[in-house]
Formats: sequence, C-alpha cells, structure tokens
Amino acid sequence: MRWELGRVYVFFVLSGYWVCRMWREKYRPRSHPLAAFLASRFWRLWPTYFVCQWIGLAVLMRFSPRWAAEAALMANPLWILRALAIVSAGSQFNPVAPIWTLDIEMQFYLLLPFLAWALARVFGLPSAARMAVLALALAGLGAIFYREGLGNAGFRVLPPYLIFFSLGMITFYSGWQPARWMGLGAAALVVAILGVVACHPTWRNLMGPAATRTALVNLQSGNVLLCGLLAVLFTPYAAFTVSQPSPAWDRHLGNISYVLYLFHYPVQMAMDWAGPSLSASPTVRGALQMAALVGGTCVLYRLVDLPSERWRHAVLEKRRALPAAENSIRP
Repeated sequence: MRWELGRVYVFFVLSGYWVCRMWREKYRPRSHPLAAFLASRFWRLWPTYFVCQWIGLAVLMRFSPRWAAEAALMANPLWILRALAIVSAGSQFNPVAPIWTLDIEMQFYLLLPFLAWALARVFGLPSAARMAVLALALAGLGAIFYREGLGNAGFRVLPPYLIFFSLGMITFYSGWQPARWMGLGAAALVVAILGVVACHPTWRNLMGPAATRTALVNLQSGNVLLCGLLAVLFTPYAAFTVSQPSPAWDRHLGNISYVLYLFHYPVQMAMDWAGPSLSASPTVRGALQMAALVGGTCVLYRLVDLPSERWRHAVLEKRRALPAAENSIRP
C-alpha cells in the first residue's frame, strides 16, 4: 500500500486542527495577523525544505542517468520561482518528491483565514442548520476527493484534500474530544480493515508494490480511495490524541519527523543507485541506508531545523509576548 498517502491524509487532519487553533489563539489577536501567520508558516517549512532540495539535487547530479534533462528543467526561471515559493512546486519535477505535501500545506495556509472565518459563522448557526451545512460541505468535499482518486490527477491542488483539513478544523471549532474507547476503537477498526484487505486474494494487491505503478490507473485509484477512507475512519483517534498530555521531548520528535520526512527521499535515491556497488547483501544495504538516514536526520535537525525554529520563536516573541497559555500550542 502507498502508506505515505494514508499518513499524509491523517497529517492533513491534524494540521487542520493545530493550524486553525494557532490562527485563532495566537495570530488573529495581533495587529497584523495575516502577515505574521503567513511569515511564521513559511519560515517553519522553508529552511529544512531548502537544504533537503539541495541534497536531492546533489544526489541527482551524481547518480541520475537523466541529469541533463532534469538540469534543463530546473534551469527554467519559472521552475526556480515556484521552488522558492513552495506554492505550486509540487506539480513540477522536484529532487525531493514528497515536497508536494508542503505545497498543499502552503495552499491551505493561504486560505485558512477565510476558511476559519466561514467555519466560525457556521458554528454560530442554530444546531440543526449547522449540522446540515457541515454535512453538505463534507459531502461535497468528499465527492471532490472521490473524483480526484478516480482521475488520479498529477497536478497538485488543495480542493481534493480539503476534506481532511476540514475534519481537523471542525474538531477544533466543535471542541470534540472523543473518549478513549472511541479513539482506540477507531484505530482498531482501521487495523482490522487492513487485515481483511491483506488476507483477500484480490484486495491485497492494493497494498503491494503494484499499487505504486502509475500505469495501473484503476489499481492506484483504488489505493488512493482506500487511503482516504482509512484516514477518515482514523480521525476519531487523531482527535483523541490532540487532547492528551505529552512530555517536552514530544515536540522535538514532531519536529524531527518533518526533517525525516524530507531527508529520507534523497537517501533512498542514493541507495537505489549506489547501493549495489556498496554491497551485494540487501541486509547490509538496508543497514547502511538506516544509518545514513538516522545520522543525517539528526545532523539536519541540530544544524538547520532547531536553530531556525529558535530564531523564528525569538522573532515572534519579540514582536508580541505570548501569554503563558499559548506555550502549549504546537508549532
């Protein structure tokens, strides 16, 4: 299964919750809320994104047999502008393919103030009207995602993914805090469905390597739709986790996961091309890849992501001292 899709969709749900909460509680009270919010979000993504793009570029330059054609694409001024802006960068060739999700995130950030305003108005309606509007909106967004899954469009735009961001935003505005049994039950249901799919002689193909081959359009579409369904079913567990206390080091793990998410791709590319020359043993190659991944991620976090985050928080706190209550809000 294309596990990254399922993880990404759940991440979009969590992003909808946390970013909406930050907008309402941290940025909207400021004198220039939109500028502060967009600058902070862009700053959060860009340094690690930029460094990993250069690492991916170096890997392509060293190993890719199509380097001449790839270099010509990336020399285009429009390619450079889109890559620097992040927005729309996911729909063009990239040395680090997973950045398409950052593109979607940035599109969401640009629309968030409007979406938050609209959702606040919806939650100001009487209960019956509110439920009707939310049901219609989610049904429409679900239909957009379904159509995207069937078409498997390569151009990355926000609307097909709004269903997941919206579930997170609704969780915040409604104050929904699922009970432990509901959250764990949702997680168990997802695991059970995966077990059934894995055991079925036909459905298990959705979880195999063939599901990642774009030539098999129907199979890949089925995989996309399955990941979307599982992400929706998993939402109660995601909503359950946001209200749970966590230790201080949990914040570091969350930040490290961002570095790992981007850095794993150039490491994987390098090992795919250079691995056989390093060792004939798949076990040895796997160990080398894991060592490079863990070591490189730690170095990037210590030298790039962590200093950038400290600087970002210092600048924000200099512009406006945040109340103590906001210290619990994740970045």
